[in-house]
Amino acid sequence: MTLEQRLLALAEGLGADVCAWLFAETVRPWAFVTARMRNVLSHGFAASDGVREEPGALAGALRLTEVVITLRLVTDAGLPYGADLLARLDRHRGLRSLSKQTVANWYALARRISPQQWAPPDPGPQPATGNAEALEEGTTDPTPPVPPA
Repeated sequence: MTLEQRLLALAEGLGADVCAWLFAETVRPWAFVTARMRNVLSHGFAASDGVREEPGALAGALRLTEVVITLRLVTDAGLPYGADLLARLDRHRGLRSLSKQTVANWYALARRISPQQWAPPDPGPQPATGNAEALEEGTTDPTPPVPPA
């Protein structure tokens, strides 16, 4: 099991609600970036992406990893999961500041490391631009109206 997989398992073991509260849909890229930074720094791997020089990435990886491990330890020791855990987290001043943290943009950092693996999803067909009122009425002519003279 890779470090990325272990970090992901630790975080996801806290439950979907806690992951949403803590990571705001970025748990997978956080695990990927954190594992990559750790491997680059500890093994001296060459990395041209510059992620390890990002202060937010370093601070965020360290703090979030610390919190995930701590929460897993206390929940495994008997602290409740789910809504009760979220209520406790919201009351804890030190942890409340981590809710939906923004110290690092994990998706952007993951894309810098591996653009193919973390390419943004295809948004699909985009609506035509033009006369919004005509489009709302169901017509298909996207030509803007001519203003009165």
